[in-house]
Amino acid sequence: MKITIREASIADYNDLSEIFSEIDELHRINLPDLYVKPENIPRTPEYISELINNENMALFVAEINSKVIGLAECRIQTSPDFPIFKKRKGCSWAASQ
Repeated sequence: MKITIREASIADYNDLSEIFSEIDELHRINLPDLYVKPENIPRTPEYISELINNENMALFVAEINSKVIGLAECRIQTSPDFPIFKKRKGCSWAASQ
């Protein structure tokens, strides 16, 4: 089984929405005090497009046989401008399959 990792595109919208919905459901089940079921699809094509085109983040998909099976969302973050923090940039990420 060969897994391919590539940058996401807006053509992946339906697959991304399905995976994000699974993640959202896990959050609702495990953290019901914080998460509720949305009335509509929470991530519009415009929102996904903004993620894809944001220069401070990257959205990747994992595929098997051209079927999207997972995603990774990576964000470049800068430390807060506060005297006790060292100045630094780093990447935070979340992944799901």
